[in-house]
Amino acid sequence: TMSNLAARLGISKRTLYENFSSKEELIAAITDTIIADLTNQDQEACQNTSLDFNDRFKAMLAAYPKSMGPVNNRFAYDLQLYMPAEWKKIEDYLEVKWQNIEILMRQGIEEGLLKSTNPAVVKKIFIGSIKELFDHKFLLNNNIISSDAIINVAEVIMFGLVKKSSDDK
Repeated sequence: TMSNLAARLGISKRTLYENFSSKEELIAAITDTIIADLTNQDQEACQNTSLDFNDRFKAMLAAYPKSMGPVNNRFAYDLQLYMPAEWKKIEDYLEVKWQNIEILMRQGIEEGLLKSTNPAVVKKIFIGSIKELFDHKFLLNNNIISSDAIINVAEVIMFGLVKKSSDDK
């Protein structure tokens, strides 16, 4: 509730309502902030020519909202259930993000840095994995935080599971 949130923030409920007229408006602002943060990270990763291809590709795959500190694992789950319009913003963002990843992926294939792979399959794996990681119960039961799980997905997509040598971790 707004009362509980105000108490956790150490502010009055009145102060909270001076900035946000409803819980829905507050959640919309949080969602918009998360998407703006992720979009900025994506743009920086795509445009940062000082990074090598692997670092740019991993940055695109593993972007996680930094502007808000650790996001509660349950936030995305609750958004899906209770605020479908806000969840749609996340889905729309993932589609735009994928378009940028696909451009980078095709560049990597052309330059011989990535195996020739069907981008539609990689998209299904990537977006499907990210959506599955919004299951807060899975994360809780496996003692995983969202950001670590997303990095793990990025690494599996990039490097697979098979070690190249006995020195690989």
